[in-house]
Amino acid sequence: MSAIDKAVFRSALGRFATGVTVITTRDGQGSPVGVTANSFNSVSLEPPMVLWSLAKTSRSMKSFSEAEFFAVHVLASDQQALSNRFAARDTEKFRDVDYQDEAAPLLTGCAAIFMCRTIYQYEGGDHIIFVGEVTQFRADDKPPLLYLGGRYAEARRGPGKPVEAIDLERCRVGAQSIIHLLAYTHNLLKRQIVQAIAEFGMTQEHLAILIAISQLENPQWDEVRRRVEANDFSVEARAVQTLLELGWVSSDARGMALTDGGRDVFVKALSRLKAIEESFCDGLSDGELSEARHALSSIIAKQSGSLLSLIH
Repeated sequence: MSAIDKAVFRSALGRFATGVTVITTRDGQGSPVGVTANSFNSVSLEPPMVLWSLAKTSRSMKSFSEAEFFAVHVLASDQQALSNRFAARDTEKFRDVDYQDEAAPLLTGCAAIFMCRTIYQYEGGDHIIFVGEVTQFRADDKPPLLYLGGRYAEARRGPGKPVEAIDLERCRVGAQSIIHLLAYTHNLLKRQIVQAIAEFGMTQEHLAILIAISQLENPQWDEVRRRVEANDFSVEARAVQTLLELGWVSSDARGMALTDGGRDVFVKALSRLKAIEESFCDGLSDGELSEARHALSSIIAKQSGSLLSLIH
């Protein structure tokens, strides 16, 4: 391993192939603003959230930090010129560029576009990380533009291996029992999760309830409890009472819902958990992660079926 030399570190990071995006918004006067970024990543499917980061020294920092909306454009392989334009320090980046005049300018010809509401910003070293909730999106069947080792690249679909053909035995490590490995992995991950969400004043039980409420529309307590317990997690009514007292959840005749404060802390917790997930899976290839998901899903499905047969 090498000591942290900035130039060498940047070169090492360049070995990770990324997509290329242009992020747009509007400044305080309503003028369009845009930057090229390859720090885009997904955070959550429910609610749908994404993140990206911008250097604190960027000329566009004030505009993005004060904007309510931003749009992420995943560039297509034929949009290198657009990437270069928005990466430059030119103050007239939108000159002669075709775009739709929305809350955040929407460029044309992209592989995908995500319109987002800014819901959270936090520091990440010399960058600010922006977390946004996706309000609408669209995608086109175009090959994306990639960036690798300081150069543009094109994505090519490999032959791949269908999920059905994966050999589950490859998920075993040495001669260790699969039960031991699952239990050990669970304990490692659980410890990190418990410590992370404790910083927000919540327990795993609280988090499970917030997730259930976010996935349902004005549910009653019985419906929330069933959703939580369906995921093999016990929950008691006093936990909901705590969330009500904290002001994170509201409850009336229509049902339960997250308050603005509850949604804010929920999103922050999900962002932290996403970071834990990425750290936990660091070093694993897409193929290894796919095999792990398939193996774990197969185990869960089989055991759930066994439990159901006992119940019935």
